[in-house]
Amino acid sequence: MLIFSLIFGFVFLFLVWVLFTPIIVYINSANQTYFIKLKGVFKLQIVWIEDKPDIRLTVFFITCPIPKKSKNKDKQKKKEKRKEKKGKKLSPKTITKIKRFIIESIKSFSVIKIKILIDTDDYALNSKLYPLAHSLNTENIQIGINYNGTNEFCIVVKNRIITFIIIALKNIIK
Repeated sequence: MLIFSLIFGFVFLFLVWVLFTPIIVYINSANQTYFIKLKGVFKLQIVWIEDKPDIRLTVFFITCPIPKKSKNKDKQKKKEKRKEKKGKKLSPKTITKIKRFIIESIKSFSVIKIKILIDTDDYALNSKLYPLAHSLNTENIQIGINYNGTNEFCIVVKNRIITFIIIALKNIIK
């Protein structure tokens, strides 16, 4: 009975930890790094190899690539499904709830960092934008104008699974 209680306790603590651990979404166009991470549990990453995206999934420190499906087979299957499937229409109330859930979920993300580097290839316009970009800089938002010909975008946002569950419950109750 003691072992069962310990196992149940560890599973319960793990689930609580997963609910309250932040999910981090990282997008960086400078070095083409894109991932979604739940610390210690999983990481879904897009890696560019020879100008082709490769999707990798890491679960509990075990990394495995996600295989790509062939395009020809997918197109044939989609055509067959379209012929067979007659879609069930959603009610306007359901569509409104789905829209509300999506909008509230997007609003619930908190921004950790935004970094934007812009070059317009026009020295006069760059010099006019420089004071504006400098005045918009804060601790989390960094906007810069450069004359090197490089454009970069980096954003890091976070959210928690419990937040999505709360938003879903609010939308179900309404």
